[in-house]
Amino acid sequence: MTIGERIKKFRNEKKLTQKQLGEKCGIDEANIRKYELGKQNPKIETLRKIALALEVYTIDLLYDEEQSSEIKRQNFAELSMHYISKNLLELPNDVEITEDILLRNFNKLNKLGKTEAFKRIEELTEIERYIENDSSTLSNQQESSNLTKTFLED
Repeated sequence: MTIGERIKKFRNEKKLTQKQLGEKCGIDEANIRKYELGKQNPKIETLRKIALALEVYTIDLLYDEEQSSEIKRQNFAELSMHYISKNLLELPNDVEITEDILLRNFNKLNKLGKTEAFKRIEELTEIERYIENDSSTLSNQQESSNLTKTFLED
């Protein structure tokens, strides 16, 4: 599927005309038509505007659904680790402080957000470079995995 076809797909899902999409993102209707027909490729900044108007990620317009999901998963893991290393690991080596911050942020989430957080943490534990390799960590991971499954089933 081309970028234009994906724009059209998401536009139709939102039940927008080309004119309405153009108005929402400040792009001429004729250009929207050209993008969808593949006669012209939008610049990345234009693609961002279209994605914002369609309430999708720019990456969803660039790649098919499977590729887009995989890239988002990989990027989420990378961004999560960057955030943790930048913000949490600069704290004193106090586990209670780190857990408190994680718990406080987790409690801000609604049920859907908490479910997604569990899934992402579970994904991170499957990436070798993010896991500690001592036996207590392995038993904690198994326990955590069981808790996650129980939570997701509720």
